[in-house]
Amino acid sequence: MPASFSLRHQALVCLLLACLCAVCIAAYWPGLAGTFLFDDYPNLSALGFDGGVYSSRDMARFVFTNDSGVLGRPVSMVSFLINDNGWPSNAASFKYTNLLIHMLCGVLVFVLARGLADLAGADARRALYVALLCAALWLLHPLHVSTVLYVIQRMTQLTSLFTLAGLLCYLAGRRRIATAPVSGSLLLAASMLPFGLLAVLAKENGILICAYILVIEFTLVAGTPRPGLLRLYLLGAAVAPLVLLAGYIGWNWTDLMRSYAGRDFTLTERLLTEPRVLADYIRLILAYRPWGTGLLHDDFPISSGLLSPISTLACLLGVVAALAAAALARRRYPVLAFAVLWFLAGHTLESTALPLELYFEHRNYLPMLGPLFALAWYAARAVQSASDRLAGGAITAAVIGVLGLMSASLASTARTWGDPMTSFAVWEVENPTSVRAKRMAATFFDAAGDPATSVSLLEEVALLAPEDSGARVQALDIACRNGMPLPWSVEALTSKQQGLAIRDGTTIAFDGLTENVLSGECDAVSKADLVALVDAIGRARNAQTEGRRMATLRFREADVHMARGDLNATMRALEQTWALQPTTSVAISIVSVLHSAGLDAQAAEWMARAREADARRPALAPSRLGELDAYARRLGVQ
Repeated sequence: MPASFSLRHQALVCLLLACLCAVCIAAYWPGLAGTFLFDDYPNLSALGFDGGVYSSRDMARFVFTNDSGVLGRPVSMVSFLINDNGWPSNAASFKYTNLLIHMLCGVLVFVLARGLADLAGADARRALYVALLCAALWLLHPLHVSTVLYVIQRMTQLTSLFTLAGLLCYLAGRRRIATAPVSGSLLLAASMLPFGLLAVLAKENGILICAYILVIEFTLVAGTPRPGLLRLYLLGAAVAPLVLLAGYIGWNWTDLMRSYAGRDFTLTERLLTEPRVLADYIRLILAYRPWGTGLLHDDFPISSGLLSPISTLACLLGVVAALAAAALARRRYPVLAFAVLWFLAGHTLESTALPLELYFEHRNYLPMLGPLFALAWYAARAVQSASDRLAGGAITAAVIGVLGLMSASLASTARTWGDPMTSFAVWEVENPTSVRAKRMAATFFDAAGDPATSVSLLEEVALLAPEDSGARVQALDIACRNGMPLPWSVEALTSKQQGLAIRDGTTIAFDGLTENVLSGECDAVSKADLVALVDAIGRARNAQTEGRRMATLRFREADVHMARGDLNATMRALEQTWALQPTTSVAISIVSVLHSAGLDAQAAEWMARAREADARRPALAPSRLGELDAYARRLGVQ
């Protein structure tokens, strides 16, 4: 191919990629007007702690004390400071940054897909068009809306961004390692340090960069020779981390299994359900949803046996068959094998045995790259091998038509996300038995001044999930502060026959009810009722595995006892909080209570415990020792 011809095509592809990004931004733009949702609040509300993030100490506190995941995801947390240093905040700024990250990921998908096409044997022209089509399918896919426009899923985006960057370093290093071992080795090293490490610190499944590398080696380059340095890299940088991960999971297996007490399904039920979840993911990837939001799937039916529902066995056999076929046909059909194994590797952590929720569309953000690459590969091959220009043009027109439909669907879905009222209506249609859909709608209607509708929705939740303490307490709070009849009595709610469970909205709902009772805005619920509610929730079947949330409830109970002037009960609640969550903040609260009661000797003992707790803080969290010393001097309890 003449150089000028090649340059013209490269320039055309770059122009088309820029146009693609512009179309993607335009499609997503209406969605930026949406609001914060669900997990945004517990993760981002720490921006407002102690007045906001205004110093390096404040920054270290916000970044390194988050309890999402095993490592706290500090890379993702620091990225939120790009948008604001206080709370409450404006969601549009956060969503805009997510959109820019999506664009950057799309560009890296283009570059990676071109490299993968080269490995698969495509010529330069075909590789460019495969990469362009793959990037278009990936950028415009409506399934990504619940990642891009859900602020906290920046964690998923960033781990994908650094994984893509690491894979590009791996491909570049692999190409050079035989002829330029020094630069090739440096590039291979860069795939893991810094990019692999950054991926893991953004979200723990960044470790799957190792699995993606092994998938590429097992499929697209299965028959090529590997220099010694490359084999050493694969063993040390790809295989070894996965072995360590397996060892870590095995070592903590008992604790992980104990966490199933907080779920509505067992390990067996999860393993039976996930093949159906994966099949539904594939359906949405290959036959995308023309409308909707894609956020809520908490009502996805759980498989209780191989034939309950009947699709369980079929999907399980389908996953096993796909895995076996990919392994057996990896040399003859490397692109298909790559698509299957890449997708399954991307779901290794979140769709297998770990006690996570069953279904989230954002889990496909990077795993869908495998199937989309295969689609782009075979579409480009069909155009190139068409018998005449008319046939090739027809295939090209069909591809453009599909991309047009995807863009329209993406824009429609983004508009839905940009309008909270429309979102709630769609959630009701999409997921009529979703507890989260009804609770989120209830929160919105309450804020909009329609408490009757809000309470009615929460009553529906109580019918769907009778043990959901969060929905029941939230309904009490809304009804009480608006002077409405209580939907159920506190006595009935706190009876041993009720059987409450701690859910993701329990602590927020109880905090709101407590504030309104203590401020006098809620007369129908007494301080004694609040204490009885905490005790009832403390008997929940999952209370033992929800220590952090239970600690929050006990801490608020201490506020109630303090308002009642009961020092002994206050201390008892605070000591229960300490037993569940022995942190510096809890110890300082106990010191304050004891000092106000004139018990300085006991306050000094708890000040010592506060210093001990500070010494046990996370490795990168800022020390509060100076603050503790100053506080002790001020109170005179050193």
